[in-house]
Amino acid sequence: MTNDDTDHYIGNPQSASAVPPPPIVEFPGGKQVQGHVIDFCRSPTEPDSDDSTSIYDSEKRRETIQYRSHSDSERWYCSHQVHTDISPIELNQTVCAGAPTSSERLSIYSPPPTSVREYIGILSPDPDIKRRDALITIGRLCGVKTPYDSSLKTVQSAIDQLEISSVPDITTARRRVADAGADVERLRERVAMLRGQMAVYRETDVTTDITNAEIALKNAIRTLSEASTEEIAATQRLTQLIDIARTARDCKEKRLSLIDRRQNLKRHIRAEIFDVMKAEFDRVRQVPWIAERIDGNNNYTTALADAIAILSLAPLRAPLIVAESVATAFDGISALAIRINATIIVSTTNR
Repeated sequence: MTNDDTDHYIGNPQSASAVPPPPIVEFPGGKQVQGHVIDFCRSPTEPDSDDSTSIYDSEKRRETIQYRSHSDSERWYCSHQVHTDISPIELNQTVCAGAPTSSERLSIYSPPPTSVREYIGILSPDPDIKRRDALITIGRLCGVKTPYDSSLKTVQSAIDQLEISSVPDITTARRRVADAGADVERLRERVAMLRGQMAVYRETDVTTDITNAEIALKNAIRTLSEASTEEIAATQRLTQLIDIARTARDCKEKRLSLIDRRQNLKRHIRAEIFDVMKAEFDRVRQVPWIAERIDGNNNYTTALADAIAILSLAPLRAPLIVAESVATAFDGISALAIRINATIIVSTTNR
């Protein structure tokens, strides 16, 4: 799958309230079916009087495609009979991969999945869902606001504006100052020695020695001046590097403090979003068509009811993979698709 989703998906991202566009399932050989509900049936479906039926022949199988309209004019139902062992996991992987795929079985064209898919892409009789994380993800997708949003933006902006520079090598600079200072001290001693020699030569009135001593003294004084200049420059550079290092450390500490503040704000935001979505979840969880169906059937778990309530709140976009046993439990799969506002592909295998 490439990074350009427009090549592999149909439709645009949908809001939680919009009817998602129907996915297209393409079989080997190029035959396609499209519908808001696509049911991979084990046995032939009795067609309604207004059904249209088409036949697809391949070397491996014979497939019957039956279309049934639904009372909801924005959706249509497609029942596709095919003898296949494609598992729910494989179907979900195909949906997430986009189309076209390298699969020899089929390709599925649909809008790209939202991040909720990480928590639920397959609706089985006993799903394992991280409810808190799923609800927070849904809240973010739905644009739930919190009192901490503005503060988070401010903190993030401050982090982005901080220019973090590396701490300079002060050790080398200190060594240069020390070496320059040692050179200056050595040259001062030499100048003092040469001046002492000059005094002795003047007392003895040795002209040649005086001339040589004067030349040596002038050279030593010039070298001392140059060394003193180098010592001053090295000291100034060291002072500058110390200031830069202090600023870099202060900036680093400030950034770490801001990052810690950002993490705290994110925790507060997650908690706020969860509280909002948990209230919505509790409300949906108690609607009769979920609560009564689960409570009245020992074959279905609380986890399934929780999953359906979560799906009712989630903007899914891509088709949900539903186990056949679940599909028949809520007044039919078309009714379930309408209630949770999702496109659905029904899988007949449980592995």
